[in-house]
Amino acid sequence: MRVEDAKYQNHLVFNDIDCYIDFYNNLSFAVMLWVTVGTASLLNIDTYLFSSMQGTLSSIKNILHEGRITDAYALLRRYHDSIIINIYTNVFLAEKVSLENFIVKQIDDWLKGTARLPEYSDMSRFIQASVPMRKITKALFSDERYKRIRNRCNDATHYNFYKYIIINNNKLYTENRLNFLDELQGNLQNLIILHFSLLFFIRS
Repeated sequence: MRVEDAKYQNHLVFNDIDCYIDFYNNLSFAVMLWVTVGTASLLNIDTYLFSSMQGTLSSIKNILHEGRITDAYALLRRYHDSIIINIYTNVFLAEKVSLENFIVKQIDDWLKGTARLPEYSDMSRFIQASVPMRKITKALFSDERYKRIRNRCNDATHYNFYKYIIINNNKLYTENRLNFLDELQGNLQNLIILHFSLLFFIRS
């Protein structure tokens, strides 16, 4: 299978990504005027995050068209990071804001660029440990699929296996190139499910 082949360029993953891009674009606009309680921001802080995630998906699509599948996996890890950041900030604000703590310092300082958010693993654990989120997180993390997706993205990003060097070379003939597109398509679908299941649960 070569990158120029019609089966590659017309793979359903490209149509899926177009749908996700449109959805994030619409969602970004829709939430803009919903003020994020707990911060000093005048606009909803998710607006620009959704727009950024839309951009990451556009980059994944363009890179896949070029046949750089491993590079797409590196961006998929960034997209996964963005999901966890989005859910973490929403859950953290929901749990910490009060009349006595109207501005949540950790999130507000992150918005101002004066503090970092916790590491990915710490944010993920916080989300899963949240009592209000327990029912949905128990269902979503009932198996190892998101751990496997994360590991796959890390393996591709760091070239932990030689195959990721091969599938990033768009000049080579590779028999299983479509299999990697199928796999990436499934990973994207699962991450979309993760994001919007958690997001709409906490911000219905």
